[in-house]
Amino acid sequence: MEKNIYTFDNWLEGKICPNPSYIKSDNDNKNHSFPWTLFPDEELEKIRQAQEAIFIDKVEILFKKLMDVFQDMYENSKEKEILIEHEIIRLKEVLYSTNTPSMGLVSMNYSNSIFSADTLQGIRFYIKQNYVEAKQIDYSHIHSNQCNFKNTNDTHPYVEGEAFYRLLKYLYSIKSSKVMMYP
Repeated sequence: MEKNIYTFDNWLEGKICPNPSYIKSDNDNKNHSFPWTLFPDEELEKIRQAQEAIFIDKVEILFKKLMDVFQDMYENSKEKEILIEHEIIRLKEVLYSTNTPSMGLVSMNYSNSIFSADTLQGIRFYIKQNYVEAKQIDYSHIHSNQCNFKNTNDTHPYVEGEAFYRLLKYLYSIKSSKVMMYP
C-alpha cells in the first residue's frame, strides 16, 4: 500500500503534479507526476477545488481576450452579419470538426490562433465530453499556476475549448436576436 506523502501545498507551489499530468522538467527529464493515491483525501479535495477555480479564472481571461478580438473585428467590419456568420463557421470547425491532422500545426484562422494537432484534439475531446455527451467536467489536468514542469506559455486545451465554446454561444445569441452588442 502506498503511503500518503504529498500535500495541497506541494501541488500549489508547483513542486509536483498529480496524474494524469505527465510532465517532464526541461532541466532533468525526470517524471514529476505522481499518482493521486499519494495525496490524503482532504488534500485531494483542496486540489480539486483549486483546479476548478484556476480553470474558471483562465477561461474568463481567455474569453475576454477573444471577445476583445471579436469586438475589434466587428467595429471595423462593413459587413457585420457576414462577419458573425463567418466566425460561427470558424468556431464550429475548431470545436466540432472530425478532420484533425495527425501532426504539425493547424491554423484555424480565428484571432490568429495556431494549434498543434494535439491541442486541437484536446479542445474537441473537451467539447465532446462536456457538451455533446454531457459528462462531468474533469479538472484533474489543470495545474497549479506555479507548476514548475509545464510550459507557462501554453493554454490548456480544455480552457481554450471552453472559451471558444462561450464565444460561439455568444455569436449565436447575437445572430438570433439581431441585436448587435457593438454598434
